[in-house]
Amino acid sequence: MKEDLDSFQLIIVIAKTWDSSLGKMYLYERTHKNEAWQTSYKPMAVTLGKRGLAWGRGLHLSSICEKQEGDLKSPAGIFSLSTVFGFAPVEKIAFLEMPYLQLKESLEAVDDPESIYYNQIVDRSIVSSPDWKSCEKMQEIPVYEWGIVIDHNFPKPIPALGSAIFFHLWREAGHPTAGCTAMSYENMQTLLTFVSDKKKPMLLQLPKDVYLDWQKKYQLPVIGKELL
Repeated sequence: MKEDLDSFQLIIVIAKTWDSSLGKMYLYERTHKNEAWQTSYKPMAVTLGKRGLAWGRGLHLSSICEKQEGDLKSPAGIFSLSTVFGFAPVEKIAFLEMPYLQLKESLEAVDDPESIYYNQIVDRSIVSSPDWKSCEKMQEIPVYEWGIVIDHNFPKPIPALGSAIFFHLWREAGHPTAGCTAMSYENMQTLLTFVSDKKKPMLLQLPKDVYLDWQKKYQLPVIGKELL
């Protein structure tokens, strides 16, 4: 990991421990590199994988990826955010400053490690020979009304190291996920209006002890211990 991130927006998600399925989300931004990170947002509650966190495959410099397909863990590390998705038609998303994918019946998130389309959102209607045996039919999943793709194990996915990792709505407060990061509708709207593709938003998702270790080393925002 570089000592200074190539980003002007940072979404920080911190869990108390590696095994925690609860966390807090913090939104920070800056105008210039080497400038102090600033925030005007209060911490927001999120839920993580049922079994907590495991090192993912992202922008952090690590040869170890502990995250596995179906392990019920959210990926830890640093990840870019590429695309917002949702049920809303394109004409209703003028407030977004990110690429947008409207979910339709034929869009599927492929989670079959044997497929050449593993860890991709694919339009089945235009694939001549679908080779996957399992997927998420995204339009049928209510918590995907709004979401953001977290670039874990992407853009060159390695089979079985985790797929379909998103920010999405939670089923209810405190309800853990299968490996994504979930939040209330209100907090999702705050996140959606915050992120801007021009500012290269990144997710930093870690347990508390690792974050505190990285804080000075990588010039990360200083979050008061009482807020963690």
